Amino acid sequence: MPTQINSSIEDFELAFESGFSRTTIRALQAAQGMTPCYQTDLRIYCRKVECQWRGNCRRLVAEWRR
Repeated sequence: MPTQINSSIEDFELAFESGFSRTTIRALQAAQGMTPCYQTDLRIYCRKVECQWRGNCRRLVAEWRR
């Protein structure tokens, strides 16, 4: 895991490919200036079509895993 969170696209790609935790992805979102909403209940109402996390974020997740 990087020691300093950088808001570049490369960090997002690395996080996705490395299987970082939801917490880490949310920290990357916050560093990017986005609402840290990855796999929270906010995903149900998400209208951010351009978000690169959207496909993975909006998939069905058992309630006990959230």
